[in-house]
Amino acid sequence: MIEESETVMCLVRRMYCNWTGALVLSLVLLLARIVIGYGFYEAGKGKLGDIKKPIAYFTQLNIPFPEANAWFVSYVEYIGGALMIVGFISRPVCAILAIDMIVAYWTADREAVMALLKNQDVTTFAAATPFWFLFASLLVVACGPGWLSVDGIIKVFLPRKKVVAVVPPPLPATQT
Repeated sequence: MIEESETVMCLVRRMYCNWTGALVLSLVLLLARIVIGYGFYEAGKGKLGDIKKPIAYFTQLNIPFPEANAWFVSYVEYIGGALMIVGFISRPVCAILAIDMIVAYWTADREAVMALLKNQDVTTFAAATPFWFLFASLLVVACGPGWLSVDGIIKVFLPRKKVVAVVPPPLPATQT
């Protein structure tokens, strides 16, 4: 009877550890996607609401084709933020948003980038506006959107591929 209860406890412990780790990660990813995705969404919406401001700002920063880039960035942040919130096509969307934030760092917060590269000043780098947007975007690219997302729901209903193990044939015996 002791052996049976030990195996049941091992099973319960294994299920608890496996489920809680994935569940906690999914909750953290959900929180990051909602907060940062909403920030992207609002930033894009604000730029689209008064497109002249980002065009003037991009012109001031000497960004090539400021009008086209202002429209492009505004839509990337607006649509990308909405997709990030719900967790749909998350990895490609967040990769694009991460590139958007890298460009934002390089053009608008270059001092923060230089402080990190020259003086290893992480505080100045992390205090810049794009930091958390970049961090959350890269987190979703690396970990995926989690179970609590459209991608996670779709993954449940997609058929899984069967993995077939290929075993090499035995080596012929050598005679000595």
